[in-house]
Amino acid sequence: RGRPFWVVRRARVQAVQALEAGRFPSLSFQAETRRVYPQGDLACHVLGYCDVDGRGLDGVELSYQRVLGGRSGEREVLRDAAGRRVAGQQVWLRRPVDGAGLRLTLDSDLQHIAERELKRAWLKFHAKGGAVIVMDPNTGEILALASMPEFDPGDAGAYPQSARWDRAIGDAFEPGSTFKVVTASLALERGVVTPDTPVDCHEGRGFFFGRVVRDYGADHLGVVPFSTVLADSSNVGTVEVALKLGPQVLYDGMTRFGFGKPTGIDLPGEVVGSLRPLKEWHPTAMAAIPFGQAFSTTLIRVLVTYAAVANGGRLVWPHVVQAVVGGSGAQESPPEAFTPTQVIRESVRRQLVSILEGVVDRGTGVAISLPGYAIAGKTGTAQKFDLKARRYSKTKSVSTFVGFVPADHPVFVSAVMLDEPRGLDLGGWTSGPVFRSVMSAALAAYGVPPSSAVSRRQEAQARAAAKRGDWTAMYKRGVEAEPVAEVDVPRLLGLSEAAARLALRKDGLRARVLGRGRVRGQFPPAGSSILQHGTVTVALGVGAGPVGAAARPPLLQRLWGLR
Repeated sequence: RGRPFWVVRRARVQAVQALEAGRFPSLSFQAETRRVYPQGDLACHVLGYCDVDGRGLDGVELSYQRVLGGRSGEREVLRDAAGRRVAGQQVWLRRPVDGAGLRLTLDSDLQHIAERELKRAWLKFHAKGGAVIVMDPNTGEILALASMPEFDPGDAGAYPQSARWDRAIGDAFEPGSTFKVVTASLALERGVVTPDTPVDCHEGRGFFFGRVVRDYGADHLGVVPFSTVLADSSNVGTVEVALKLGPQVLYDGMTRFGFGKPTGIDLPGEVVGSLRPLKEWHPTAMAAIPFGQAFSTTLIRVLVTYAAVANGGRLVWPHVVQAVVGGSGAQESPPEAFTPTQVIRESVRRQLVSILEGVVDRGTGVAISLPGYAIAGKTGTAQKFDLKARRYSKTKSVSTFVGFVPADHPVFVSAVMLDEPRGLDLGGWTSGPVFRSVMSAALAAYGVPPSSAVSRRQEAQARAAAKRGDWTAMYKRGVEAEPVAEVDVPRLLGLSEAAARLALRKDGLRARVLGRGRVRGQFPPAGSSILQHGTVTVALGVGAGPVGAAARPPLLQRLWGLR
């Protein structure tokens, strides 16, 4: 007899029954367990997926494989002449160890909402991809992390690599204007400017080291206070301030904030980006790096930077695993990657918060404003560098918004990125609304009350804006992207699998099927409005369990209609 080998894994039940009926003496059958993801593609980029043997290939499935997988055992067995085991004649050489469980930091309700709002923007602007992260700025706990496009971890092989890629930690891009907070922090720390220091923005066009630097949307600015330079996102004004610092101070500050290094998040695939050593900087670097060009980083690194502004000036360790739970119920917190590092003085931090509030109150982030809540943040629209043309593209960009709320006592910090949105590419009008929707739901869910003082201030600002005209019109350049239609989910209960798939296909929806038989439940429930091309989970057969309104998390019951 030769060594046994697998003929097929995860065979269909009908095929196994037919082979067993044929009584092939050379074939044996073995039942196997299979990893199941009951919530479908929810948090798929955090969870990751496994191979046919249950070994993690991505996400926490991979980074915590040693914890989850346990350890196989080994024993010495005595057999008789016929190859049968002799009862009682076996010795354990190494006993097996059961795998432990993980308790994640994710809030499943916020994760649902973050994925929904990101997908809405991804489809609306026909973007190549996108990502959103929500984090507790004080602890580094990731409350939600979504990436588009998504995939089903239970059938990951059916999706391309582009869908399985976690863009929140695996995409390196030029951060654009979101980086200006670092330049501002260094300038305030060194005392070369105060928020009220006049800065000449040259009406949106400046010449530095033989290079032309332009402003987009801020080309009306002449000499303005430094706070307005950031609020209106002037590239020219930012370079003028950075030249007072010099390249050594700028480079040292960037490395202190962690640029050019990984954050150490407990997920696989984090990239570092590119930051050249100071000795390799071209003179024109000072006409690009201060406003986020000529180097690259990741969304998670930008998020950690803004978390430092929110939490008192400390760089924290972002992580998705809160604790390791053993088989006996014992809990153990995972070790931290590093001790939080102080990078911003408190006096500087307070000034930065005030300046970043101005971005949302009267600057490029006015579309993000939430009634009753003070938001501090920064928009970013970074043109992509075209390697073939050897210049920055006029049609391809990365749009971002990063901020925290409430500004005076931050509970959440969040970053949103859309890769190559079409029609409208300004971060305040593409990524910003995603931030606004997710934060609105998060504040309500966590019971963070609005401030009457902030409401009164916002009303006064609105009246002042009305007197000077529609200031935001200058930012609505370009053609609006074609909107994505919403459709009503059809009633599927009682239908066969084929009929349910056909009914969804007619409405431009996708099906994710659990079990076999006829439809016993569906989520979202019949009559719900969802985006066209969205996915409906269908549970088949007796015992499949309800996936309708009864199974929806309580927060989603309250916020399902939030847009």
